[in-house]
Amino acid sequence: MALEIERKYLIRRPAEDWLRSRPGASAATLEQCYLTARPGWERRIRRAACLLTGTVRCTLTEKTETAGLVRTELEREISPAEYEALLAQALPGLPVLRKVRWAFPYAGRTVEIDLYPFWSEQAILEVELPSPQEVPLLPPEIAVLREVTDDPDLKNRALALEQARLQQGRG
Repeated sequence: MALEIERKYLIRRPAEDWLRSRPGASAATLEQCYLTARPGWERRIRRAACLLTGTVRCTLTEKTETAGLVRTELEREISPAEYEALLAQALPGLPVLRKVRWAFPYAGRTVEIDLYPFWSEQAILEVELPSPQEVPLLPPEIAVLREVTDDPDLKNRALALEQARLQQGRG
């Protein structure tokens, strides 16, 4: 079992040209689906397709359920066929979440910025850290609105519900 130490921030959505210009930047389309899990844990599958190469990587992840800076995490790579089979265990009423994740190195860490199709003005920035006491340095061009590490309303699981609500409003 590994510990995930991660800070999350709600930010103003950066321009994709700016993201593309970051040294070492990569981008992938992500689909993630939450599955039935044991009490106190969340379980999800993720399909990531690199926008540059088209390479697909699928993972199965289990994490302690609560939002917060430090969580226990188990993750392993799975085949695309396993991903498809596990979709049958999706939590009822919780749709697949879609987003684009940009990642680039900055100040000795990897900055990850998630762009959601239902947000035009904001995004989520995440940085994994070696210690809960560390506060990451962020690029000065990033406009941080607030830290949301402990905000359950801005976890991906909650955002999947927001995505579904907004899609129903359009239909």
